[in-house]
Amino acid sequence: MKLIRNTFLLTIAAFFTIAMTACSGDDDTFFSKDDTILSEGKDASLNDIINTSWKCYGYGSKKGIREVKPSVNPDAYVINFKDDGIVTGSTFANDFWGEYIVQGSNISIKIVGTTKVGELGDGEEYSSALKSCSQFTPFKISDDKLLIYYNNKQSYLLFNSIDSQK
Repeated sequence: MKLIRNTFLLTIAAFFTIAMTACSGDDDTFFSKDDTILSEGKDASLNDIINTSWKCYGYGSKKGIREVKPSVNPDAYVINFKDDGIVTGSTFANDFWGEYIVQGSNISIKIVGTTKVGELGDGEEYSSALKSCSQFTPFKISDDKLLIYYNNKQSYLLFNSIDSQK
């Protein structure tokens, strides 16, 4: 009788573990501020990112997205991927530059220089998130959105294509 009870409890525990995992959301999903799905992402490649420019919309996780605090500077929170492996962009108060490498659907962004003005708004968090992408991390593109993971794939930066905003 004890064996049957233990087997039953293990079966129920396994069922709940599988159910919780299945409901936790995919890494391929972009969530809006109110936790609704924006769109399904696809693994990106070098051809998808080269010669593109993006503006950061927000910081995301499986819990949803927190929008970036607005800036009076229209060029704030922008990232540009040039064809020669150079990345440039801006935070709230600074410009930055560096290098990027794409391997399959992973990207490494190494910020090597920045202007040195004190950050405001989300500038420090944005800079920190980008700097944490120096090790290869997955990135996805869906419609006119770019998602770059950081924090061991627990968080991501969500960008809108600048070309699509014109």
